[in-house]
Amino acid sequence: MALVAPRRPSGGTAWWVPGEAAALADHLRCARESGRPALVLLDDVCSLAETDVEDLVLRLAAARGGEALVGAGSSAELAGAYRGLPVLLRRAGRGVLLGTGPRVEGEVLGLRSLPAPGPGPGAGFLVGGGGTAGTALPVRLAAPRRWAEHAPAASTVAG
Repeated sequence: MALVAPRRPSGGTAWWVPGEAAALADHLRCARESGRPALVLLDDVCSLAETDVEDLVLRLAAARGGEALVGAGSSAELAGAYRGLPVLLRRAGRGVLLGTGPRVEGEVLGLRSLPAPGPGPGAGFLVGGGGTAGTALPVRLAAPRRWAEHAPAASTVAG
């Protein structure tokens, strides 16, 4: 597994950040050569725009080398981007839409807006298929207490 973010969290020694694409590529190559599937988790994909890490992940996706990619970002930022990782995630048409408002904007994954998923952080929809045939199932994601206290009002996790 590879954790990628625009900035390394304090105490986050297992994270890759922009400027470390070569080390990330070596890590993923070793996983591939050992026969283990690799999972790349991308936090705040819009902040990774035009970095060496974004270039690497886009090449991996185009090569279809077996790595699973999961990206996170706000619905508004993902919907407003016209290139790079946000476009890749939107085209997948599947992911998790989170929100606490009266409606959850589903356009980023090819759906119309959805009704309120329920009260509190972690409430949302698991979206599969994309487009008009996409499905949205209500979900509640668990998070450590410290995350739940600072959860954003709306965000998207796609992959």
